[in-house]
Amino acid sequence: MMRVIQLIIFSFVLVGFQAPPALAANPEFTVDKYNALILPNIVHAHLNKHHFMTKKESPPSEPHFKKVKFLKQQPPKTLAERVDRIIHGIYIDIPPEYDHYGYEIRRSMKSILTPHDLNDPLLIPEKLENVRKARIILDYWKRELNKEMRELGALVDEQKTTINLKTTYRYNQRIVTEFIPVLYGWVDKNMQFLEYVRDINGEFYVNYPFYDIADKNKKREFQKLYNEREEALKKVITYSPFRAMIY
Repeated sequence: MMRVIQLIIFSFVLVGFQAPPALAANPEFTVDKYNALILPNIVHAHLNKHHFMTKKESPPSEPHFKKVKFLKQQPPKTLAERVDRIIHGIYIDIPPEYDHYGYEIRRSMKSILTPHDLNDPLLIPEKLENVRKARIILDYWKRELNKEMRELGALVDEQKTTINLKTTYRYNQRIVTEFIPVLYGWVDKNMQFLEYVRDINGEFYVNYPFYDIADKNKKREFQKLYNEREEALKKVITYSPFRAMIY
């Protein structure tokens, strides 16, 4: 009789130890698909809810930004060339080794919202640090652009420049002036979303594109912040150098 009791206890212990790996291997078991938020990233945004309920989609591959050695460009030979350069890396693609600010911002931001990583609270501080780094770089870029535009504005007004050059300067100046808040919006909305993810650590689970959050108020806030950073992403990718970003 004692032997039978021991076998029964052993069976329960064995099942207890085996269950978590089974759940880990099948994350579908931990997601309530019918009540979870369905939040595909921008690559899959055109697919409807029915698609994700019936088919499994893997998160799209992140863009690859290798670390590069930055090089200094030769000084512009003319005022017109200098005017053209203020939109390089914003409206005009340039090689990464000359895109000192934009490339590093994209490299910092490329994988901060990888869905699977959001399940690991130990990774969130690292992701937030990357966003903060991107924002510091953006502060420097804004400062340099504003300084360059002030100098160019004075030169264009003082020198006997053509109407065409003055028009080009004003056009490029408007592009830069509109771009800076768009880029800040994208960086800041991502930061706000990640800070909320950090604050509700352990209260949600991601099995892309399903985001399972039990608390209704937290689900509502999660959706709101996600949508805001998604809108910010749509705006920033209208600028050609940022078109590869998917989060």
